[in-house]
Amino acid sequence: MRFTIAALARIIFLTLVTTLMWRPVVRASDTCTNPTSVPSRGEALEDHPGERSGWFFSGRKDAARTGLAAAGTSPPPARTLLRSVEQVNQMPRPGLAAAQPSWIPLGPSPVHSLYWGSVSGRVTTLSVDNRATNHVLYVGTAYGGLWRTADFTSPSPHFEALGDTTWPSLAVGSIALDTTRAEQPPVIYVGTGEGNESSDSYYGIGILKSTDGGTTWALSTGSGSPVPLSSSARFNLDGPFVGAAVARIVIDSPTHSGY
Repeated sequence: MRFTIAALARIIFLTLVTTLMWRPVVRASDTCTNPTSVPSRGEALEDHPGERSGWFFSGRKDAARTGLAAAGTSPPPARTLLRSVEQVNQMPRPGLAAAQPSWIPLGPSPVHSLYWGSVSGRVTTLSVDNRATNHVLYVGTAYGGLWRTADFTSPSPHFEALGDTTWPSLAVGSIALDTTRAEQPPVIYVGTGEGNESSDSYYGIGILKSTDGGTTWALSTGSGSPVPLSSSARFNLDGPFVGAAVARIVIDSPTHSGY
């Protein structure tokens, strides 16, 4: 009887070990025909990062560069985003007019990661206004918009968001400051769209410009005159910058002519 129990225990043990050590064999030619479900044991699964990245950007950058959609086809994704923002702004909001909630900003602040420690989201661009005694820092983020602190030398600088309530896109790729106007706020240029081509980089809708320190903004799509963001016409714009990423801006005109 003892021998039988011991033999049975060994058989069960070997069966469990074999089951745990078994893994499906993945061949280079294998693909997963149903990527939306969890593959079962034995199903072949191969990752295609190149094709995945191409698919992601095909709907966010390349297709949008073709401009206005042809008759009978879907509009470029960037235009869809602009129109969705317009529709949200036009939706009735019963009950909110009487009692608006009060919000207090709590960031930017680090995110505590298990593997990387305290980190922030992607910072895509920085620009400094250091005229005279200024220590003003502008921070552009992957999809968190534009932030500014009046004194980056402070041990605990305070940041304020610029454009969060008016910009149709918060994906920032570049910042440029024209500081040639003495005793006045710099002219701020912000190129929208993140050009890092990561798996979650999003397209932009043009170049934003502010001449009053970030209070009001105008949008240029690379075609026609800039349009104030207070105008509803901003939702029907087209141009080479719509659906693209502006990764760098160079200011070449100290006289502020043109855009």
